[in-house]
Parts: sequence; C-alpha cells; structure tokens
Amino acid sequence: SIASTQNNLDRHSQRYHQESRMDGLEMNSKSRYPAIVDGELGAYGVVFPDVPGCYAMGTTVDEALADAEDGLAEFYELFNEKGKEWPPPSDPATLELESGEMIAFVPLRVPARQT
Repeated sequence: SIASTQNNLDRHSQRYHQESRMDGLEMNSKSRYPAIVDGELGAYGVVFPDVPGCYAMGTTVDEALADAEDGLAEFYELFNEKGKEWPPPSDPATLELESGEMIAFVPLRVPARQT
C-alpha cells in the first residue's frame, strides 16, 4: 500500500540522515540529491532528475535507495573521468511528481581524499 511504502521511505530517509558510513567514503559537501521513488511491493525504481540516465531498482525501497546511492557515486566518478561538470542538487519543491511517486534524498558519497 502507499501508506506502508511511505513509512518504509520515511524510515529509510531517517536512517540516511543519521548514519555515517565508515568505508573509505565521505559525503560530498553539497550533497543530498533528490530522487524520485516509484513502484509497488516487490519492484521499486529510483531516478535522479539532476543526473539523467542515473537510476536504480530494488525489490524493497531500502534496496532501491541503497542501489541509487551506489549509482550516484558511479555517475559522479564518470563525470570526473570525462571532465564534465557535476550538476548541483535541484530544489525538490520544483519537482513534479506523478501519482504514487515520492521524493527521497540520497547522499552523494565519494572516495575519501588521500592526504
């Protein structure tokens, strides 16, 4: 149901806001990117309006958002390798959602700089 999906999304977003991964990655200072989450029980998709072509899927909202975080980091690396300018996160208030879609915020995590 939409209510249980929203509860899962809210719980996942809270975890993202509170958790700090200690796996050699750091959060880019700019960055939580709005992502549009859509789907139904067992099949969820995530797209980033600011990064065309960057999307993720999962059987749960948590899985789709975890995959989206990895995909966002991979796209960031590809942009850097090609010398392309990385887009800033858009204002989520400007996004138009279809029925059943929700916004989540996915952190951009990049390899920690070696000093």
